[in-house]
Amino acid sequence: MQTLKQQLVLLRDDYALLKGYIRSLLGTNSPDQQNLVELEKELMSGSLVVEKKDFPADAVCLNSDVTVEDKKSGKKIRFKLVLPAQANLKLGRISVFAPIGMALIGYRKGNLVKWRMPGGEKELLILNVLHAPA
Repeated sequence: MQTLKQQLVLLRDDYALLKGYIRSLLGTNSPDQQNLVELEKELMSGSLVVEKKDFPADAVCLNSDVTVEDKKSGKKIRFKLVLPAQANLKLGRISVFAPIGMALIGYRKGNLVKWRMPGGEKELLILNVLHAPA
């Protein structure tokens, strides 16, 4: 999935949400089965789960504004990572459970991440991460 082995850093609430989502869809006809399996492996293999006060400012979490660069095309994409009910591509809001959301959550600015998207495998560089004020 990612180019270099990097540890995921997740907020405790985000971790619980992801685990529940994965459990509910594994073994179903979801088109994202392979991504779900890979994300589950990453969550189980040494993810650092922390409270909000200990969360790094440059790590991707729910409600982060994220800027990535597609390494193949050079295109920069900016979006907010949200829950599915808040997702709206026209407003730049992408679901945490969309392939790009599952690919990036828990990674940090400067990480290079590979993930299977509907259009094929993408290699994304995380350029910037901003969190909404608490």
